[in-house]
Amino acid sequence: MSENSTIPPEIPKKRAGKARTFSCPNCGGSVTVKAVGLSISAVCAYCSSVIDIANDNFRILATANERTRPTLLTIGSKGALNGVFWEIVGYMEKSDASEFYRWDEYLLYNPYQGFRFLVQSKGHWSLFKV
Repeated sequence: MSENSTIPPEIPKKRAGKARTFSCPNCGGSVTVKAVGLSISAVCAYCSSVIDIANDNFRILATANERTRPTLLTIGSKGALNGVFWEIVGYMEKSDASEFYRWDEYLLYNPYQGFRFLVQSKGHWSLFKV
């Protein structure tokens, strides 16, 4: 699936609110939420805690699993795909019900294009729009 259409900055679609930074309630590290108003959780880059950002309590939903494996791409990285600049704002390792098929999903964000999924499976990459 190809993502060739771009929207010029002067004609934005619905946008997220201004970026917001807060301290991680687990380790005190700086956490920045880029898609304020669209995001419901954030992951601390320092301790990997998953934080509920739906309200101002910033409650920890989960702490890092010691068996977490390194990813091919880093959350927070920025780059261009098909002429559109994206930032990696999330990651999940997924599998089918049998756990025979596994793949990596990176959540990409652009304030004018919205969200996309960059999926990697056995060295093959695909870009999806939901």
